[in-house]
Amino acid sequence: MEVPLIAGPFFSDHDSKESEAVAIIDQKFAQRFWPNGGAVGKHLWIDPKKPMVIAGVVGNVKQYGLDSDAKIAVYFPNTHERDGFLVEETVDLKLTDKVVLVTGSTAGIGFAIARSLASEGAHVYLNGRTQERVNAAMAAIRSRAAAWGR
Repeated sequence: MEVPLIAGPFFSDHDSKESEAVAIIDQKFAQRFWPNGGAVGKHLWIDPKKPMVIAGVVGNVKQYGLDSDAKIAVYFPNTHERDGFLVEETVDLKLTDKVVLVTGSTAGIGFAIARSLASEGAHVYLNGRTQERVNAAMAAIRSRAAAWGR
């Protein structure tokens, strides 16, 4: 997805655990809390002990479908990447032999999530619009799993 940048920068390699905590918010969030603009540089408190600086504002994403309104969204930088799926370093997934259902798993972020969960040993059930797309996604995940030795 090409989400447009409205204000400020996107995340960069400089956004790490050692740097100041930052977040990017969507336009709906910015308009709700800063209707006159100026959200960049303001603070969020997800954790009361650690404020985050709003580094940027991006366009709205209709994450629940094209026929629904966009929900307020906050994005955080990730410090590590594995097979194209971003995972926080502190996450200990322990998914071996867990059963997971991933909806919308035949493309985009749903596919990336399904692939990542499978790489961690989870038994992943895929859900998609057509059986052909589900079969293709399963084949792609299985071929990658063979490379992982699973």
